[in-house]
Amino acid sequence: MRIKILALLLAFSFNALGQSALKKAESLIEKRQYLSAFETLEKADPKNQNADILYLKTEIVLKYFARSKNHQIFALHDLAENEDLLELRTQNEGTYSMQIFQADSLIKNLLKDEPDNFKLHYILGRYYQEVYMKYGESPNMPETVLLKHMEMHFGIAYKNGIKKPMAAYGIGFYHLMQDDFSSAIPYLKDCTKLDPDYVPAHYNLAYAYLQLNRRSESIQSAKKAFALYEDQTLKADAARMIALSYAELDSLEQALVYYRHSDTLNPQNFYTLKTLMQLEIVLDSLSYPSTRLRFYELAPDKPSIYQELMNVHAANGMEQELLSFYQEQLREGPKDSLQFANLNLFSAVLQKVLKQEEDWPISLARARKSFKEIYPADHQVFVFMQSYFKEEH
Repeated sequence: MRIKILALLLAFSFNALGQSALKKAESLIEKRQYLSAFETLEKADPKNQNADILYLKTEIVLKYFARSKNHQIFALHDLAENEDLLELRTQNEGTYSMQIFQADSLIKNLLKDEPDNFKLHYILGRYYQEVYMKYGESPNMPETVLLKHMEMHFGIAYKNGIKKPMAAYGIGFYHLMQDDFSSAIPYLKDCTKLDPDYVPAHYNLAYAYLQLNRRSESIQSAKKAFALYEDQTLKADAARMIALSYAELDSLEQALVYYRHSDTLNPQNFYTLKTLMQLEIVLDSLSYPSTRLRFYELAPDKPSIYQELMNVHAANGMEQELLSFYQEQLREGPKDSLQFANLNLFSAVLQKVLKQEEDWPISLARARKSFKEIYPADHQVFVFMQSYFKEEH
């Protein structure tokens, strides 16, 4: 009887100590004293036997690390008033206290004793999620296995009442990566309800809808992502997704509006400029020449640019217009010999298409002469010229 009473007293004392440490750690976290908060919990439960303490330890290292090595070793720091955690992560120098904390192993060990502790399943899912988001894989776990473990533990937690936004997002994201868009949508929608400001959920929900040809719903979700994103490149991506859905609905004017939004936010994007040029040829002939020039100037030394321009103009019966553009570029003076060679080669292609029989051999000869100064005789460009023109200029 005395032994039972003693055991109960020890358990009560351990729990009381744990609760006191948790409150103190939470107070320190509010003051951005992350190292002190972790050390408080470590002192209270050095063997990681208290599920609540292990949960908070894991939250601290995942949210507030200054440095991380494979999310197995963490640098923690008590922030001064003028310090910013995100800035610290970008700096190469700094003195930090390093904590070896293999959260996944510790949580799995405790789950052996507490298999129905769904909070532990959730935080283990969060650990796998954060490893994936930062590293893509872990040293002992490839990407596919990492995502499966994330989905499994989030799934156990979610089905048993742990309805947290990152769990919903993680499960939805897993299905998205399996191209199972129908299964992804309910979880991504749940995430947007649980945390309306979590932008990736809106963006990926829009993507899932788009893959299922549910374009109107895709537009709605993508517009929410567009409104919420602050990063210019991500905002441009959301605008491009809206534009794509409008284009597939044949709402070309609306598509043009959002492609222009995307272009303003991310001016040098190959795919945006290409599609913008295609739409402007149909809807805004006054704007398309300047867009074409910007597209061309992305890489005037790359044959792929000339091929894309050919495809766009040929689809609209505008080969002569493109040839005039190339001739104008030649008159203005190419920046280097490779650009000069490409302009002449693709001028020759267009002249042959347009049956300008006296002109294309001259352009071809100029191209061949320039390419010979740049490439060896067995380069593929000479194979192309021999094959396409079938002639010995």
